[in-house]
Amino acid sequence: MAKLDPYRFEFNKNDLPILSQLDEKRIPIRLGLLRPNGYPLVISLWYYTDNEKIYCATKKDALIVKYISNNSRCSFELAGDNPPYRGIRGYGICQINPESGKEVLDKLMNKYLSEKQTKLKQYLTTHNDREVALEITPYSVSSYDYTKRMSTD
Repeated sequence: MAKLDPYRFEFNKNDLPILSQLDEKRIPIRLGLLRPNGYPLVISLWYYTDNEKIYCATKKDALIVKYISNNSRCSFELAGDNPPYRGIRGYGICQINPESGKEVLDKLMNKYLSEKQTKLKQYLTTHNDREVALEITPYSVSSYDYTKRMSTD
């Protein structure tokens, strides 16, 4: 399997403002992975960014953990569903970190569920020992913004 070169980082610094704007929104990341049979899978996960890395959490027995263990290459997109369409997409490597699962889940719950005590938050908190962190290191990131193209003016 071909290995991506971590020193060939194509992150466009002009994309940073859009990344930070998207990080403030409560939208999921669309993460693309390869199944062992070679077919792609796209899954939506909660995420946050820190130091140009993207973090997610999932159950340690989730199939995507198996897929990432077999092939750590991934693609991703951070974008809203409503016009005008704009966002960031790219590819990189996704690593599984079992030790950080609880910490990452806590940060995700604070972002997506705020301080509210909901049944979902209660469930996730009581089962957080089953979580693993996913750390995505982007190797290439590009942005798109169709605001001008989609404007009605």
